[in-house]
Amino acid sequence: MRYAQKMLDFEQEALAKVSGWEEPQGSISIRIPQSIATYLLPSVLSKFRLSFPKIGFDVSTCAYDTLVYELKTGITDLAFLLAESIPFSELEAEVLGFEPLVVISSPEQPLTKQTAVNVQDLIGQAILLPKYDCMYRMTFEHTLFEQVLNEEKVNPVVFLELNSIEAIKQCVLKGVGVAMLPMMTVKQEIAEKKLAILPWPQEKLETAVLMIRHRGKWLSPALQYFMDTVRAEFQSMD
Repeated sequence: MRYAQKMLDFEQEALAKVSGWEEPQGSISIRIPQSIATYLLPSVLSKFRLSFPKIGFDVSTCAYDTLVYELKTGITDLAFLLAESIPFSELEAEVLGFEPLVVISSPEQPLTKQTAVNVQDLIGQAILLPKYDCMYRMTFEHTLFEQVLNEEKVNPVVFLELNSIEAIKQCVLKGVGVAMLPMMTVKQEIAEKKLAILPWPQEKLETAVLMIRHRGKWLSPALQYFMDTVRAEFQSMD
């Protein structure tokens, strides 16, 4: 489907050149974690469409395993990841900023009364994780839990993977378990005291937000403007 859309975009671009259309047409395909898409794209797209009203968008969740192939072939024009870095020399990754990660629970969770929460405190808790939100969840699941739990020889926690950030927040609100999410996704609920941040003193939790494209590929004016709009939006969030 994405390949077919790209072929249609190329055809529209060719027709535009032949017929003398001056206004850019076609579409931009991006892969982006749900958390960034939900809380960043609405503002970015509202500004972008003022200058490029005839450019469409094909937005999908991130796909780390096929990233190089899709960006190389043009199936995907631009990708975003919540990760510290990527090990692909043919891709250019720009750090847009760093997003705090917070461990959240319902306000009624007894752990909120503690001055500090550690891994052992979460034994027996259900840990809710976003299924398609890329690399940062691996940090929480493996680095912070798996090694410690193995060393302590305790029963493993239960991981629940959901395909929706909003579903995770609602489950946490209902007391199903705890979760780690980017701060941008829970800022409103924290301010309204619908969710609580658990005190996690062991280490600072954060992830880089990467904007990724294939190195050396030509950027259309529309794609360049979209990238500039994303940069400006991230700067305004600081």
